[in-house]
Amino acid sequence: MVETFYDAEELTSLGLRKFGKNVRISRKTSIYHPEKVSLGDDVQIADFCIMSGMVDIGSHVHLGAYTAIYGQNGVRIG
Repeated sequence: MVETFYDAEELTSLGLRKFGKNVRISRKTSIYHPEKVSLGDDVQIADFCIMSGMVDIGSHVHLGAYTAIYGQNGVRIG
């Protein structure tokens, strides 16, 4: 059975700039330019989210389904 969220090894293979502990990203999330995306601890990203560009998400953040974040000039949340 396929899990809903990426496991730790898969998170590493996504090529994110960095990610903290207890990060959960739905397999149905789209991340463009993952090398520009940074995630803190205890972050959950739900189904059908889109992230693109320079995105910095701090700790203890939950992005609900269908959230879109476009960080052409940089976005910081949390």
